[in-house]
Order: sequence, then structure tokens, then C-alpha cells
Amino acid sequence: MKLGNPPATHRLAELTVGVSTAKDVVAVLGEPQGRGAARAQEYGFKETWLYESAEIAGSNAKMRMLMLFFDKDTGVYQGHLWFASGLLFGRTQ
Repeated sequence: MKLGNPPATHRLAELTVGVSTAKDVVAVLGEPQGRGAARAQEYGFKETWLYESAEIAGSNAKMRMLMLFFDKDTGVYQGHLWFASGLLFGRTQ
């Protein structure tokens, strides 16, 4: 079973922190699957977009997630976080 579309992390180089707009991000990565907010003491409040996918085959699962951060006032791209993981479901030892 497949859910979502794998994030196009190879296209992140087409975006420029502090310059690219939300419109630029949509042109490069497409519409996000989710939107929200993140807050860190050093960086304040950031609008957050989420791109994610999961692929499940038997007891194996692969998940990918990409989060992009935007300045809440200007809508300008501020950076990203991404990760991928593989899980094996079943008995633990």
C-alpha cells in the first residue's frame, strides 16, 4: 500500500532560503499535504508545510517526511527538515 507522494528532496536546491516565496515552493514541490505551525525560542513562530509518504509491504514500512518553514509575516521560505525511515513490524527480541 502506498500513501502520499515521496517528497522531491532532490529539488530543494532549486529553492533559496530568505528569497523563495510560497508560490516558488509550490512550483518546485507541488502543493503540500498539510500545513501548520512550528515555534522555537530562537526562531519564533514559523508557518510549516508538510510533504509525506508511506509505503507498506507486508511487515516492512518506509516513511518519508519533508517539512518546510516560512516566515509568518512575509511568507518567504526559511529552511527545511526532512527524514526517511524504514521499519520492520513484528516481534521484538
